[in-house]
Amino acid sequence: MKEKIKSIIENVGLPRIIIFLFLVLLFILTPVVGIRLDTSINDVIIRVGMNGILVLSLVPMVKSGCGLNFGLQLGIIAGLLGAVTSIEMVTGFMLAFFMNGIYQLVVLYGMGNIIPISNSNLLLPRGYGIRNAINLLEIRQVLDKLIPLEIGGILIPIASLLVIATLCVFIIWFRK
Repeated sequence: MKEKIKSIIENVGLPRIIIFLFLVLLFILTPVVGIRLDTSINDVIIRVGMNGILVLSLVPMVKSGCGLNFGLQLGIIAGLLGAVTSIEMVTGFMLAFFMNGIYQLVVLYGMGNIIPISNSNLLLPRGYGIRNAINLLEIRQVLDKLIPLEIGGILIPIASLLVIATLCVFIIWFRK
C-alpha cells in the first residue's frame, strides 16, 4: 500500500496532490460558510475555461526556450515602455479626445444620412445618428451558455472546454 501511494506521489507530484486536497477541503467547508456547493463547483469549472486560454498563451513562450530568465528582461523592457508611455500620456490623452471628436462627427452623426439605419437599438433617441455604446448583456457568457451540460445542479460549459481543447490541439500541431 505504501509503495502504491509513493508511486502516485511520484507520478502526480506532491504539490498537485496538496492543491487538490486543499480544493476538496474548500468544497467540504462551503456549507459552513453559507455558499452552495453546486455554485462553487460551477464557478471553478467556468474559471478553468477562462484561465485555460491564458495558460495556453504561455505555452509557446516556454516551449520556444524563453523561460523565466527571459521574463525578467522582458519585464524590465515593459517597465521602461510603461515609464515612457506615462510621460507621453498627456499628449496621447489630448490626441484621443481630438480623434474621438472626429469619429463622432463623421461616423455617429453623418452615418444616418449616408447609410440608413433601421434598427432602433442603434439609433440615437432623436431618430438620426448612431449610438456610440450598445448593450452587450445578451452575449455575456456566450460560450458558457452555448452548450451547457447540467449534472446534479452543476453546469459544465462544454463550448468553453471545446475551445480550450481546440487551442490545445493547435498548440500541439504548431509544435510539430
